[in-house]
Amino acid sequence: MTSSGGPVVAGSRARVGSAGIGTADVGLSDAELAGRLRVAVGLLVRRLRQRDPGHLSPAQLSALVTIEAAGPVRNGDLAARENVAAPTMTRMVGAMEEAGLVSRGPDPSDARGSLVSLAPGGAAALRALRRERNNILIEKLAALPPEQRAALEAALPALEALRDE
Repeated sequence: MTSSGGPVVAGSRARVGSAGIGTADVGLSDAELAGRLRVAVGLLVRRLRQRDPGHLSPAQLSALVTIEAAGPVRNGDLAARENVAAPTMTRMVGAMEEAGLVSRGPDPSDARGSLVSLAPGGAAALRALRRERNNILIEKLAALPPEQRAALEAALPALEALRDE
């Protein structure tokens, strides 16, 4: 037997619908819950990506977010964090530098190296992207019935815990 999230595997039951969230205690198995959650989140992320402003590739976007979080970073370290080859990252950083998204400066700990930093254009691109994605979600949330919106709000701590692990 299958569900929209893939094969259904026997396993422990995860109860959904307590504390007034949802309409019933549906008792999805862990496999069913995982499959439905994966599909729902994956499709939502895909739809958000399809409506992104600008011309950033997913790889460029990921690199910009990493640079923003890490601060100035060596090209090799950025490549390792993004799980790409150093020459690939060098080309990507070069293209992003030409576009005004990142800047390169000297590495104070190694005169032969350089550090990649987020340029004002990169910070502005990330702000615009986040604003657009938030606006899309705000529209979608406004269309939900109050009980579904409340269920999402109640689920946030659990979703954030999944993200942080």
